[in-house]
Amino acid sequence: MEVYVLATVVIIVALIFDGVNGFHDAANAIATAITTGALKAKTAIIMAAVMNLIGALSWIMLLNIRIK
Repeated sequence: MEVYVLATVVIIVALIFDGVNGFHDAANAIATAITTGALKAKTAIIMAAVMNLIGALSWIMLLNIRIK
């Protein structure tokens, strides 16, 4: 029983870390695209927002498939 509790806590902490790390990666990617002039600021922000939404929704759908 203790092993399952520990495993659950580790998985939850890892998922939280992954989410926070993803937000930071998105900010770095936006800054690079804007600084190099590859994208305008508005375009880069919209693209990052859409891709983050798609990533979050696909993760939720993946969890729903595995839980059923």
